[in-house]
Amino acid sequence: MIESQTALRVQTFVGPDCKGNDHYVIESESVKHDDFICESLRIQPSILVVLNPSQISLLVSGHDSLALEPLFFHKGHQVQVCGSGLLAIPQYLKARYEFAFDRMVNVNLSGQCFQIGPSTDGNRFALELGLDMRLREVEQGNWPMLLGAPLNSVIELNDGYVIAELSSASDLAQLSPDLEQLCRVSNRALIVTAKANVSDSNDYLMRYFAPQYGNPEDAATGSANLYLMKYWQSKLNKQQLKGRQLSREGGLFYGQVNDDSVTLSGDARVDKSSDSVAI
Repeated sequence: MIESQTALRVQTFVGPDCKGNDHYVIESESVKHDDFICESLRIQPSILVVLNPSQISLLVSGHDSLALEPLFFHKGHQVQVCGSGLLAIPQYLKARYEFAFDRMVNVNLSGQCFQIGPSTDGNRFALELGLDMRLREVEQGNWPMLLGAPLNSVIELNDGYVIAELSSASDLAQLSPDLEQLCRVSNRALIVTAKANVSDSNDYLMRYFAPQYGNPEDAATGSANLYLMKYWQSKLNKQQLKGRQLSREGGLFYGQVNDDSVTLSGDARVDKSSDSVAI
């Protein structure tokens, strides 16, 4: 069991009619991942974000060269990369330590180096990743039948993601994929996306399915939207983009796409019902 400690509850990628993703952020020296996995089952569907208190202490005291190494657990699985959880970290530090982010902070996850910190407009926190995004269009095969909707394209990324672009936003909203079959044909996860309608304030819409990791449909997926910002930038020829996740909870994403990186930001909030939650 995890020793009694205090967690802060943070929602990220929130917005009008969007609850975003829900997280419990804790600090723990423990390396017993089985305990965290059990705890993630108890608090599901929320995501458990585990920070190393020694690293946090150094960061708060002004250690400039520090790289954080957080852990993420969701529904009984350790998650290697969690974009919504990354965005919860600066909110946690601001609320718990009144830490003023005046620069980007490095975060090492699964061989990738992210940065978290203030967004360019200063109103939100953001995460940034340099993307080596190699796209490979593949035969549609059984994908239209599996998704039950006509597709424009199916793209495989170099790290296991599949992006399926649907022909219409209405098809995306009504989508009900065969999750059992999806477990057999997808590697990491399936991102389904469509261009937003002209009357929509968003540039694109998306949904995210990863049933093989106990997550039939995610609420608000930061890592997937890093890739989608790059994907839609090439199609729409825009550097600043806005995306919406059509999950039951809903998520809202803002992005700045550069030549070799994407900066993704979103609104977040700390649960005001209580200062902390004991887990």
